[in-house]
Amino acid sequence: MIRATRVRTLAVSSTLMAGLSLLMGTLVMVGAVGVMGMDAAHLPLLWPYSVCAMDAIRETDRFHLLPFGLTSRYDH
Repeated sequence: MIRATRVRTLAVSSTLMAGLSLLMGTLVMVGAVGVMGMDAAHLPLLWPYSVCAMDAIRETDRFHLLPFGLTSRYDH
């Protein structure tokens, strides 16, 4: 059994959510540009901006929940 510490939980959740931000940013851009036909002349700049925006919202949300102990149920 792996001992789950707060630091390890934070690192794993940060890595996992950053990967999900990459995936969701890509899916949003594919949906907006490919399916809906959005004009994206600066797509190489728009994609990282959307990924970073999703990641910033995720971090803000997690750090608002952190004082209440709602980020992980394995920190006992």
